[in-house]
Amino acid sequence: MYKYFLPNYNVHYVGMLKKKLAWRETAMGDKENSAGLQEKLDPQSSDAEYAGPQVFGLKSDWMRLAIFLWIILAVVVSIKTIMQPTRRTVYPVFALGSQHWWQDEPLHADYGEETGLDIYRYSPTFAIAFTPFALLPHWLGGLLWNLMCIGVFFWSMRKLVDELLPGAWPPWREGMFLCLTLFGSVRGIWAAQSNGLLFALVVFAAVAIMNNRNKTAAWILAAAVYIKVWPIAAALLLIACWPRKIFGHFLLAMLALALVPYLTRPFAVVNMQYAQWYSSIVEVQQERWPGIRDFWTVLEYLNLSGWWPMYYIIMISTAVAACAWVLYQKRLNLGSVFSGMGFCGTNNDRSVSNEKAQNSQGMRNLLTLIIATWICWQLLFGPGSERLTYQIMAPISTWALMVSWSERRGRWLTLPAWLFVGILGTGGVERMLLPIWHGAKTILPLGVIIFVVWMVVHEIRKTSTSKKSRSSEKLGCL
Repeated sequence: MYKYFLPNYNVHYVGMLKKKLAWRETAMGDKENSAGLQEKLDPQSSDAEYAGPQVFGLKSDWMRLAIFLWIILAVVVSIKTIMQPTRRTVYPVFALGSQHWWQDEPLHADYGEETGLDIYRYSPTFAIAFTPFALLPHWLGGLLWNLMCIGVFFWSMRKLVDELLPGAWPPWREGMFLCLTLFGSVRGIWAAQSNGLLFALVVFAAVAIMNNRNKTAAWILAAAVYIKVWPIAAALLLIACWPRKIFGHFLLAMLALALVPYLTRPFAVVNMQYAQWYSSIVEVQQERWPGIRDFWTVLEYLNLSGWWPMYYIIMISTAVAACAWVLYQKRLNLGSVFSGMGFCGTNNDRSVSNEKAQNSQGMRNLLTLIIATWICWQLLFGPGSERLTYQIMAPISTWALMVSWSERRGRWLTLPAWLFVGILGTGGVERMLLPIWHGAKTILPLGVIIFVVWMVVHEIRKTSTSKKSRSSEKLGCL
């Protein structure tokens, strides 16, 4: 099946592609030069005209298969929600938190003895936003919540492919991406978690930045932070790259959303709720429950978890390193490495078109790396990274898998990373492996670490290739 990732293996389609490109070069002129430059910047763009493998005898059926599988998932989750609205789901926690808000009861108190539910760990603003669902019976509210989360997550992955992931993504390739991502997303969707929604909001914010809608991006990021705090890491990485464009709007959005609860309940009650929310955030940092899987899990397995201060030093150091990595990638993708890659320095419409293609591909690559860096840091060092949180890794690990198969490099890294975070890291597989291997709890964080290694090596090799290409073009102009 791996040949489906490599359309260049099909000689017939390659011949057709060459003839079509030759015809376009004479018929369309400058537009074809832009496409040719895109192929230089990203070899995957040569896949654009390939119809892809056929599933049921019809072209583009990978996309149809993907839509069919996601609809099946939505139907199964809906049936489960109607039949068992309070089992294996966090929806009742959200709904009860919203009800407590309007009754002026503490949001973040432990009601486990009365309800058997976990503690509400989200913001007062999210409790207000959840009110339309909380007013409904659990089966109906949970049904609508699940369908909304699945729909938004699916939509965000399509936006990710269409506007962010570098290279060309024809329908068959996008369909395969959606099919493979499904495997790593099921467990988070099944539990009605909000993690997929948070991933979607960060993607929408990145798309807004791509389209110069910085105010929209800032408000989307602020909304994500008020669901769960940890998307603030993504916001800070984006602000580090575009401080003047985003920071002011983000600060205003954070302030406005913080004031919303004061419009609904008495001032003293809201202050009490915010104080308890802060305490719950600190508690998440200090308390470790059985489902947490992060870098500390790896240290525990290696018997190196005896000194908490060292872990905090590692956490802060890796955060600084992630920020430095993103800024370095900004300079590479939007700065010097791709500058001067025009046609021997000519200043005409063709070189302008080439420059636009360079900037577009560079921006897409940069935003993809920012999202990937945020996800990796969050899962390894962020607060409350449990098994279900790894849903946000599924699209990025699938992207890496498909890129490595297309480039025929790094597959020995991307395949284990995809398997670890998508299939082998599930609770059932982990419980089955624990009697054999005590380190089974480290599968999820190890998958992220392997992905980080691939990402760094891939970008270093890509930068080296771009520099060699630029040097060759300069020599050709002499």
